[in-house]
Amino acid sequence: MTLEQQYSTILNNISQNSLNPKVYDRSSLHHQKTWFEGLATLEIAVHNLPQQKQEVVDLYEELFSEGLDFKASYELDEMDYAFYWDKILAILSALAIHHTEVYAQIAFQYNETRRMYRNNAKFHYYLNLAIETNVPVAKAVAAYFYYYGINTEKDKERASQLFREDSGDWSVLYQAYIQLNEKQFEFLPAVIEQLKSSSDKKIKKNALILEGSYLEAIGKPEEALSVFEQSYKSDYSAFSLTRVAFIKHMLDNTHKEASMKLWKEAASLGSIEAMNYLGVNTFPEVYTQEAYTETVRWFSLGYLYNNAYAAYRLALIRLYVEGWEEKAIGFRLLEEAIEGGSLDALIEKAEIYTEGRIIERDEKMAFELFQKAAKEKDAPYAYVRLGYLYEIGAGPDGEKDAITALDMYEKAVEKDHPYGYSNAGRMYRYGIAGEINIEKAKAYFEKGVEQNIPFSITELAFMYEDGTLAQDYKKAFELFGKAAEGNSAYAMYCYGQYLQNGYNDGEKAPEQAFYWFQKGAELQEVNCIYETGRCYRYGLGVEENPDQALYYYQQAADAGYPRGLVELALCYEYEYGVNFDAEKVLNLMIKAAEQGYAFAQYKVGVYYMHGSLGEQVPINSEQAIMWLNKAADAGYPYAYVELGDYYLWDYDNLNEADRAFAFYEKASEQDVIAEGLGVCYEYGIGIDYSMSEAFKYYEMAANKNVIGAMYRLGNCYLNGNGVSEQPEEAYKWFFNAAQQGNVPSQYLLGKLLLKGKGVAMNKEEGIEWLQKAAEQQYAAAQYELGNCYLMGDGLEENEDNAMYWFEQAAEKGHERAIKIVGGNRR
Repeated sequence: MTLEQQYSTILNNISQNSLNPKVYDRSSLHHQKTWFEGLATLEIAVHNLPQQKQEVVDLYEELFSEGLDFKASYELDEMDYAFYWDKILAILSALAIHHTEVYAQIAFQYNETRRMYRNNAKFHYYLNLAIETNVPVAKAVAAYFYYYGINTEKDKERASQLFREDSGDWSVLYQAYIQLNEKQFEFLPAVIEQLKSSSDKKIKKNALILEGSYLEAIGKPEEALSVFEQSYKSDYSAFSLTRVAFIKHMLDNTHKEASMKLWKEAASLGSIEAMNYLGVNTFPEVYTQEAYTETVRWFSLGYLYNNAYAAYRLALIRLYVEGWEEKAIGFRLLEEAIEGGSLDALIEKAEIYTEGRIIERDEKMAFELFQKAAKEKDAPYAYVRLGYLYEIGAGPDGEKDAITALDMYEKAVEKDHPYGYSNAGRMYRYGIAGEINIEKAKAYFEKGVEQNIPFSITELAFMYEDGTLAQDYKKAFELFGKAAEGNSAYAMYCYGQYLQNGYNDGEKAPEQAFYWFQKGAELQEVNCIYETGRCYRYGLGVEENPDQALYYYQQAADAGYPRGLVELALCYEYEYGVNFDAEKVLNLMIKAAEQGYAFAQYKVGVYYMHGSLGEQVPINSEQAIMWLNKAADAGYPYAYVELGDYYLWDYDNLNEADRAFAFYEKASEQDVIAEGLGVCYEYGIGIDYSMSEAFKYYEMAANKNVIGAMYRLGNCYLNGNGVSEQPEEAYKWFFNAAQQGNVPSQYLLGKLLLKGKGVAMNKEEGIEWLQKAAEQQYAAAQYELGNCYLMGDGLEENEDNAMYWFEQAAEKGHERAIKIVGGNRR
């Protein structure tokens, strides 16, 4: 049965003779059926006015007080609501002739009805009728709306005029609301007491609401709660009920269920704020499409009754939530929210154009929208984003404008916006808009720290770390920790670095470092993902685990993180937890190299230079030189060494050995001393001959564990080249190099042991070292081993064995071996 049919039945059941407007009280009117019975009674009574006028007015007041009309109608379908709407307008219009205060009620109905019935022109028409007939509340409401530009152009001068024309309690009340909104608290306590003593019960009711709002605004939530509870109990105020629920929830999260119940009751009485709280608090923690149903229900109800915030939240769901996505509807909702004055929606639309989400990036449109938010709403965040757009050259003239960007950031600072502090601080720290100003940067970052803004905290930490301010690792450590505790993923990485390396007080704390790296990894911070992998790889603060190391390295590599790509490549190269895979090694290294990562460029160059990855990656000097030059251009010292070796040892028969010295010298400027630098001095290649310089560089390189330099230094001591002859030192360096696989050193070490030169004679050990070198096809060692067999020196004399080793040496071009083998053959 439709509402129209039900209402017709109710009318027929009401006898005019038994008409009694007094029988309906507020508690009974909370039931929809009873409310419509009351409305039918009112309709009949209105047609009999002026009989029982006061009783009729009283019934009207009960029916349309504290949202009871909303409670009776908000669940109606479209057809029933249309009947309801037409019916109440007809009744109220008839009653207004006899009781002019109803003109204000009609105006409010047009302002607060469902969006399809909302009519701003009629709102103003009936409000003006109320003003003309001296309805006390009308002029005050009109002044308030003019002051804030609600349903009209903002006109504070007109608002002031209307307030001056009316010195009554309603005018005082609405001016007090303005003072409250603008945090002008000084005179409010006296005003509240004045209004509470009013003879008008509606004023007294609103005075309690004002008092609760004032107490909440000045940071006294417990006292505000008490006042709102009093207001709710005495007047059943939907607003007070909403605030009771909010404050209880804010003070103690365990009250959420009770708060939800109160919000539902307040929503049924027309509190859009309560509907929005219900929408927010039913937002699902874990995604499923069904989980959003309740959230959508509450925001849809708020949207139905014209709330811009509800439209904005619905827009976000329609734009971004899987299963609910309908982009066209989302954009329409966003536009409607903007038309309704939602700053959030305006900012969201601007962000969409800035970031190119959903639709094509349009920085010009984004700029216009942020400019609108700044101009019309004086929105601090809009100034921040305008600053960013000026900074990247997306302003009106398309040129980067750091000076205007800084001006925008400082406008945000004036509004106490945290990102204003962060960005203005950054501009001054790095001199982006002119000269560097460390004091201003520090002051802005410190304000950001007070507001727990991660960027400000970490930047101030870096200033203490790098000596921009008086270097203080302890302060830097504390700041990184503060930002990490505040859930800044990048700060977790920095904090972990301090803990892992003991930068703060020298005490390393690898377990704590691992904790923060892993926490940052959970937030998808790529540095932390990489570091977590490294901790598992090398057992830093956690037990070594190849599978976990590879898991995190793969994540870092998938994110394109150069160090992650390199470490994963090295795992495949050295078979750490995976099989060797030359193709993966090369591809991963090239990806890192293409991002300008110098070590990766060097490694790719080495792979191509030496064919060290096997047949799948053959020697390619052109590719090798290209990548090594890139690494060298980036200043990577070992790339200089590799290029020097290429020219010195003339891999491609270019006969350009003189070019080698410059590369070795550049490497030495970074304290990387190559064997080749000494060779250049020893043989006068690219530099004047100087055996003393050659010895100096051999010694420097040998002390840095360069194996070839150890061998050459041993030779210098053995033969007195660039230094006095010192066979004991020669033995030491040959021994060090021989143990690390240097074949010439193994040969010479064997000879020294056989002869007892520079070391006690030990023919057995000497033969062992000669044997090692000979088996590695070193001709001089093969020849010497042949002599030992021939002469019985350290070995049992054996001519066949001697000839075997002489032949081996001869095949490699050893001249003395050739003579022996050749003579024997004759």
